[in-house]
Amino acid sequence: MKKNIFFIAFIFPLILSAQEKPFLKTEFSSDTVGMNGSLEIVFTLENAAIKKLNPPNFEGFDVQGPSTMTSMSIVNGVTTQSMSYTYYLTPKKTGVFNFDAASAETSVGVVNSDKKTLVVLDNYAAPKKNNRSRFGFFDDEAPGFFNVHPSQPKSAPPKKSQTPKPKYSTEDI
Repeated sequence: MKKNIFFIAFIFPLILSAQEKPFLKTEFSSDTVGMNGSLEIVFTLENAAIKKLNPPNFEGFDVQGPSTMTSMSIVNGVTTQSMSYTYYLTPKKTGVFNFDAASAETSVGVVNSDKKTLVVLDNYAAPKKNNRSRFGFFDDEAPGFFNVHPSQPKSAPPKKSQTPKPKYSTEDI
């Protein structure tokens, strides 16, 4: 009995806290881009709130952003949260670019991401991707609201049937 109480009181909370360790993830929309293209870099911190994000140096690129997104969910009493910072990059020159790790200052300390490599080619036609939305509802390929595809032309409203006018009205009497 004492072992069960010890496990529940001390070990179980340690196991739960170990699963919720914050981590910073870096995602590129593509690892290869052409001079005529652009790409998206998303830094996502999970299980902590970002006080300050220190992105890598984007030398050799025109940078737009960041745009931010936060989410929080509570499922069966377990709270998870994430914060994302998105940057849009357009290359200025060709070559292989090595990006250092991004770091995020949080309430539990500094969290670092992995290093990433990006290749910029002179003429590169990116392979056609399935452009599925993150949220699933606004997909180009999926039917929209009421199963109407957004690119389909709307059909004309049905014509109202014309009822013949009576030859005589009660006002004539």
